[in-house]
Amino acid sequence: MDAARRTECLSGTRENTLKVIVDWVNDQASEQNILWVYGLAGSGKSTLSTTIANIFRESSQLGAFIFFNRDVTERSDPTSVIRTLAHQLGSSSANIGGAICAVIVRNSNILISPLAYQFDKLILDPLSNVSTPSRTIVIVLDVLDECGKADDREAFLTVLAHNFAHLPRTIRTIITSRTEIDICTAFESQHHIMAHELDIASSVNSDDILLYFRHRVALLQARNKHLRLDVGWPGEDVLGQLTQRASGLFVWASTASKFIHGFNPKK
Repeated sequence: MDAARRTECLSGTRENTLKVIVDWVNDQASEQNILWVYGLAGSGKSTLSTTIANIFRESSQLGAFIFFNRDVTERSDPTSVIRTLAHQLGSSSANIGGAICAVIVRNSNILISPLAYQFDKLILDPLSNVSTPSRTIVIVLDVLDECGKADDREAFLTVLAHNFAHLPRTIRTIITSRTEIDICTAFESQHHIMAHELDIASSVNSDDILLYFRHRVALLQARNKHLRLDVGWPGEDVLGQLTQRASGLFVWASTASKFIHGFNPKK
């Protein structure tokens, strides 16, 4: 799925989490330059990351948005991440792009060099030495746990856990993932990494899912006026039961809504 087809958070949901992220991005005094957002499968991490990317795209702060996918070879290869990151950052700024191109011209083997060396030469040096906007540049890496297998991504995790710490404070990186053992081990006790859990058991999360169900029901009613559904169908009790059954997982709420939309509501 390309970036244009990825869904955003419903307006009015994830407001607390989005505020935490936006405030952190714009706080250049913070020494933590990576925000790791972690949660269970189906907790809405990818929808959140898409929303974040679009927020900072609108404010001309998005430097790169990479979303991994274990089922797509070119989106699951850890060895290509630094090259992709350099390409997107270079495309976002003429100054950065020129500096990166100069590195490639001087070192024709850079693209097949070890990841740490690629990062230092293609990312760290250009971002540290060229004139960049005073506003923060944001990098979003979504679903890190789908970036290869644990053994494959070890070198990339090392770059994130160590080399990224040396980036200028005007560069902020947001990472989403499940709590895979290798990722947790790499990120724990790293002072430049701030962790934020998507708590599916919170009342705020339940309220967001209820709001999502209300939105989906309203769409269903608007598209099926010929059915003459009762006002308030299917009722707050039913929506409350659906919210409880979702157990905090947006993927369950989304799947249930699609199922309901596919059938005659009078049934």
